[in-house]
Amino acid sequence: MAFIAGAVSTLLWSISNDWHPFSRAAGVSPYISPTSCIAMPAGGYFSQPTKVYIKCGEMVDRAYFQWNNGAPTLIRGGAAETVFSAKADMNLKIIGRYKVNGTYGYGYGYGYNNGWKTFTLNYSFKAQLRTSCSDTDNGINIFSKGATITTICGGNYGYGYGYGNNACRRIIANDRCASTNNILEYYCDKRTNKSSLINQRCPSGTVCRDGACLKNPPSKCGDNICSPGETASSCPQDCCSGNTEPNVFKKGSIEYFNYSYQKKMGASDQCQDTNPTYGPNLQEIWCCNPDNQYYNGKVGNYCIRHYKYSEYCPNGCKDGACIQGTTPPIATSTPPVSACQTITIGNSRYRLEPCNIKAEMIDGSGNKNFNFTIVQEGEKTVYGFTVYGYGVRFPTYGILGGYSSGGARGSLLMNKYFNDNVLRANGMSPMRYSGYLPIKIYHGSAIAANQKELRLNINLLVNSKTVSCPKPYHVLTSDNRCVWSCGTGTTPNNANNECVCKPGYAQYGIDQFGRRICREAVRTTGNSLY
Repeated sequence: MAFIAGAVSTLLWSISNDWHPFSRAAGVSPYISPTSCIAMPAGGYFSQPTKVYIKCGEMVDRAYFQWNNGAPTLIRGGAAETVFSAKADMNLKIIGRYKVNGTYGYGYGYGYNNGWKTFTLNYSFKAQLRTSCSDTDNGINIFSKGATITTICGGNYGYGYGYGNNACRRIIANDRCASTNNILEYYCDKRTNKSSLINQRCPSGTVCRDGACLKNPPSKCGDNICSPGETASSCPQDCCSGNTEPNVFKKGSIEYFNYSYQKKMGASDQCQDTNPTYGPNLQEIWCCNPDNQYYNGKVGNYCIRHYKYSEYCPNGCKDGACIQGTTPPIATSTPPVSACQTITIGNSRYRLEPCNIKAEMIDGSGNKNFNFTIVQEGEKTVYGFTVYGYGVRFPTYGILGGYSSGGARGSLLMNKYFNDNVLRANGMSPMRYSGYLPIKIYHGSAIAANQKELRLNINLLVNSKTVSCPKPYHVLTSDNRCVWSCGTGTTPNNANNECVCKPGYAQYGIDQFGRRICREAVRTTGNSLY
C-alpha cells in the first residue's frame, strides 16, 4: 500500500476543540483512538443524501477514504467531509498508517522495529426506499375490478433504473382472472406499503370475468370466453383451436383463451436452443382437455411438452419442428433385454436387482409403481448414489418418486413410479417407451471422477383405455371418446341410451347401421299417424 510522504498536518478538528457539526448536534465528543480514524455516521440506512464526517487520531500519519474502491481522497488536516448520495448501496473504506516504536506483535513473532503499521476500516451505507400504495377498489374486493398503484422513490431501485434519489417509479397491478373460478386480487399491504396478491376462489354461483367475480354472467359458445363447462373439444372457438396432437416433425400453432387476460391469444411450436431448464429442446404446444393430458405443463385448455434434441431431434430443429431423417426413439416393437452390470469400487461390488423392468399400464388409470434394489456385496462401506433425471429416452417427469440422491450402507430398496400424466398411449394405439434409468455410485465425494454408473433398463407398454361404447347409437372417436350417433329424424335419449324420434316424427324404418330412422308425421282422417 502506497502513502503520500510529508509532514503530519495539524489537526483542524480535535477532541479538546470539538467544533465538528455532527458531534455538536449529538451533544457528545466521540472517542477517537490515537492510531485510527472514525466515520460519523458509521453506516446505516438512508433515504436522503447524508453528510459523512471523518476524523483521525493524533498518531495517524497519512490516511485516505474511498467509496466502493473508487478514486481515493486524501484526508488533510486529520479530518474530512464527504456525502453519501443515497442513490445506491455503497461501502466507505478508510485506509491509514501510524508510526510504530518499540516492541509490538507483528507477523509471525515479536520483535523490535521502528516503522509503520497500517489499518483499514469499512462502513456500510445502504440506500433506503420510500414507498406508498393506493388501491382503486379499496382493498380486497373480489366483486369489483380494481388496481393497485405502488410508488417507489430513491434507493437502489431508482438508481438502477436511471433515476435520482428524488425520482419515483409507479407500478400498476390490475386485478385479473386466474381461471373462470379463481381471481388474482391485488391489495395494499400496510406492513410493507407495497402491493400484494392473493389467489381467491369466486363464491358459488359466480365466475371470474375481467378481473371480478360476477353472478350468473351470460355465456354461450361463440362469445369468445371459455366459460365453465366449455372445453377445447366442445367449444374450440372459445377455448382452444388449432393443433390437437403433438407432432415433432411438423410445426403447429394454436389460438387459446388466456384466463388471466380474458382474451384469445396465439402460440406455436418453438425450437429452444438455450432453454435453461430443459436444455436444447423442441417445445410442442397443442389443444387438450382435462382427460387428455400428455405434458410437461398444462395451462387452461392447452398442453406443453419439451422434446430433447438428443432424443427426438438428432438432426437438429428448425422453424418449430425436428429435421427429418431418422425415426424417433420411441417405438412399438419390443427391444432386446440388456445384460445386467456389476461395478467394483474399492472392496465393494454393486449391482441392481432386478436390472430389467418390463411393465404395462393403462392410459388414464393412474400411476404404475415399481421398485428395484441397489445391492452391495463385499465390504459394507458407506457409499453415495444419485439417480439422474427422469429416464433416458423417457419424457421429462416420466419417472418419479423415491430418492434422487443420498448415502447408504448395505443394500437399498428404491421405490419409483411411472407418471400416468406424462406416459400416454398413442390415441387408440399402444405406445412403448424403452430406455434406462442411470444410477451413479461413488465412494467419498460426488465428483465425476469417483462415480460409476449402473443402468436400470426399462421397457414400458402403455395401452389405450378401453371405453364402453354401446352400438348402434354410439361410436368411438379417434381420440378414444364415446359419442352419440343418431339416424335421420332422431335425437338422443339418455333414459334408454338410444336415439328416439324427434317430437312430431314417426319411425319408418332401420338404416344400414341398425339405427331407427324417422320422418315428420302426417295426420290423416281418423287421427292416425304414419
